[in-house]
Amino acid sequence: MYSSPYHISGFWVPVKSDNPMTTGSLGVGILLEPFIVAHNNNNSSCSVSINGTCVSIDPIKFLITENKVNNISLSVKSTMPLGAGGAVSAFTSLAVACEILKSSNITFTTNELILEASKLAHKAEVLSMTGLGDVIAMVTGKGLVLRTRPGAPGIGETISIGTRDDLVFTLGLIKNNLTTQQMLISMWDKINNIGRQVYNEFLKNPELETFLSLSRMFSRKLGLLEEKFEANISGRLKRFIARGSIAGFFVKKSLLIIAHDRNSSEEILQTTANIVDKVLGVYKLADRGFKIELDTT
Repeated sequence: MYSSPYHISGFWVPVKSDNPMTTGSLGVGILLEPFIVAHNNNNSSCSVSINGTCVSIDPIKFLITENKVNNISLSVKSTMPLGAGGAVSAFTSLAVACEILKSSNITFTTNELILEASKLAHKAEVLSMTGLGDVIAMVTGKGLVLRTRPGAPGIGETISIGTRDDLVFTLGLIKNNLTTQQMLISMWDKINNIGRQVYNEFLKNPELETFLSLSRMFSRKLGLLEEKFEANISGRLKRFIARGSIAGFFVKKSLLIIAHDRNSSEEILQTTANIVDKVLGVYKLADRGFKIELDTT
C-alpha cells in the first residue's frame, strides 16, 4: 500500500530547462493529512481508479506507454478530487511508478524504489504539465516545505520548516475550471514574475504565518482569489479573525484553504459551508511524506 499527505503549493516559481529532470519549481507548500492511499487491485481491468471511478490522465498514460507495461491496477482513495490542487495526480504517478519498478527484474530497497519511482513520476508530471514541484515535496518533505532547488528528487532540494502545532486547515472546493496545464501554458510569465517576488519575500522570514500571507497575495495577484470573493470570505470569517482564531487563508486552483486554531474547527466548518461548494474537512500538517506500507487489503 502507498500513502502520502496531500501537497498544496501556496506560491511557486516555474523553472524550465531542456531536461525534465532539472525542470521544476522553487516555492513553498504544505503537506496535509489525512493521507491519500493506494493499493494494488489485481482483479481490475482499470489501470487506476480514484474512489471507485476509473481515470485516465496524461502522466499515467505516459508512464504506462514509456515503460511498456499493461498490468498496472491501482485503487486510490482520496478525500480531495483529482485536479483540485492537492497533488492527487502526483501521488498517483508515484504509486504507478512504484508498481512499474516492482514489476521489473531489478531488486530495490524501499528507499531506492521510492527514489527511482519519484524520478519517473516527476518526469511524467513535468512532460504532462500537471505539476512541477509536487513529487519532490511529497517524497522529501513534511509539514511546511520550501523548495530551494528545482528538479526531481536526487537533483532538486527541499527544506522542511518547523511550525506551530496548534493550527489545522479547513478545506473547501470552489468553482475554478483552470487546470495546472492551462495555468502553465497561459500564465507562465505572470506566475514566474509574481512567484519570484513572493518567494524572495518568504526567504526573509520563512515561517508559516509568512507563507499564509504571501500565498493569499500570490493567489490574489494571479486572479485565483477575486476581490469580491476575498471580501466575502473575510466578512464571513470576521468574528474568528477578531478573536485571533484565523491565521490566514488562500486559494489554490479549486481549493480554499483556511488555517485556524483547533478549538474553532466546528464553527469554522459550519461557516465555510456557506462560502464554498463543498467542504472537504479539517486537515493537519503531516509529519512525514510518501511511504510504502504493508498492504493489508
